[in-house]
Amino acid sequence: MYPLINLPTPYPKEYLEALYDYVKEHKPKTIVEFGSGWGSTTIYMRGAQEDGDELYSYESDKEKYEGAVKNFLDVGIYSSIHYSNDDYGIFFDNPIEFDLLYIDVHNEGSRINKIIKNEFIQKMINKGKHILFEGGSDARDDLAISRGGKSFKIIEHEYELVYGKSVHNHGWSKLC
Repeated sequence: MYPLINLPTPYPKEYLEALYDYVKEHKPKTIVEFGSGWGSTTIYMRGAQEDGDELYSYESDKEKYEGAVKNFLDVGIYSSIHYSNDDYGIFFDNPIEFDLLYIDVHNEGSRINKIIKNEFIQKMINKGKHILFEGGSDARDDLAISRGGKSFKIIEHEYELVYGKSVHNHGWSKLC
């Protein structure tokens, strides 16, 4: 059953439900999330995990972090996650092996490229770990470029749009 939430989120309900279904299907024991925003993706992914599984999330925006803490407390997951008000870059100081990495940090092509070129992330890719990121559609490309970023088409790794259509701003992709 999908989590019931009523909080600020830029994503349609179907986006969150598709993410939940992906986690249910692939059963990652350890999830790492770069960028939780107000916490909707965190809540959905954690809701799809089993008891004893782990979720680590990083959110550098203080206002969103504090709002997400309230939301996590309201839905009862705060004590079952590892949540940090730090930039995701701190993860690389002491990385932990994960089964799924979800990236949503004002994504654009060069930022995703930088993350996936990291030596540790390369090891995870080679082990077949799941790497998902917000974006990958033509519409999201246009948004990234309008914000001064690079197209997702420069990503030096194959990926496929798993949820959404090329005309949607919000969709998520998986590295192949």
